[in-house]
Amino acid sequence: MQLTETHPKPQPAKQMQRMSRSSRAFSYVGLMVCVATGGLAGCGGSADTALQDSVRISSDNALVVAKATNDFFSLYELIEFANEFVEDRSLAWLAIGQTRQCIPGDATSGTSKVTAPGVGAVPLSGDKLTVEYVNCLQDPAIPDRLTGTMTIALKTVVGDPAKVALKTAWAYTGDLSFVKFEIKNNHRHHFIDGLIGIEVSVRGLAALPQRDISDLKISSAKILIQKDADMHEFTNVSLAVVQDATVDPPRFQARVAGSINSTAFGGKVDVQTVDLFTGSGVTEYPSAGYARVLGGSGSSIDLRPGTNTSVVLQVNTPGQATQTINSTWSEIDHD
Repeated sequence: MQLTETHPKPQPAKQMQRMSRSSRAFSYVGLMVCVATGGLAGCGGSADTALQDSVRISSDNALVVAKATNDFFSLYELIEFANEFVEDRSLAWLAIGQTRQCIPGDATSGTSKVTAPGVGAVPLSGDKLTVEYVNCLQDPAIPDRLTGTMTIALKTVVGDPAKVALKTAWAYTGDLSFVKFEIKNNHRHHFIDGLIGIEVSVRGLAALPQRDISDLKISSAKILIQKDADMHEFTNVSLAVVQDATVDPPRFQARVAGSINSTAFGGKVDVQTVDLFTGSGVTEYPSAGYARVLGGSGSSIDLRPGTNTSVVLQVNTPGQATQTINSTWSEIDHD
């Protein structure tokens, strides 16, 4: 799934040259995000499906655990998607209050509408933008259609995104929520429903008017993601991705921490970033850093980037020799 702006949007005078797809290795197609108090039951499961015991990691389930760990970063794409509505306040693009065709001139492309009472050209604390989609096709080359509501509520705002090129930093915090939000095509049908706390900051350089450094963060108490028949519950989530477009090629770094309670492997694991993941726009995949996944009975996986697009999983299971599994980012990435 590519989340792109669905309103007809003129090219802005200052086009941010970000490494917008730097997290492709971590993103994943079709997801359901819920903030719930009922554990896995909060997204349609029953109380009996809630899994609390730490699962023992071995070579048999290491790849499945690694895929679930990678799904932490799927939330980053949701921030990127919403951030476009916050940073670019061209009223001609947002067409506030108007119901518009998702592809101009194509009556079969569905509709979108932005509601933003009192919102002006400059983002301010307290701003609230609601985007409603009805069977919205974003791009003929991408068959996903969107239906549902996304709301961006800003809590604090410092600076003006239009002045980043003048070496003026800007930042905001807020909540990103989804209500009965569907993503579907002929092969999949997924839902998003819930709330994510976000923090975004951007620093510009006067000498490089179309380059910046962006820092996007997530902090949320509980998030559920449904992918096909499996459901992952993420708790104590801490996620940060920094993109630096002041250098060529652009660079990025990422870190994540939290716990995953998943039906895919029948239990819970804890994730921590030991060394920051880093990489550049050359491959769009991490080239350094590693995360450690801690399971039950002292078991663990170290997930490290290998050469090019490979990933090395070092599996440590008490009573067994350390095992190495060679994989690729595309294998543990989305289907």
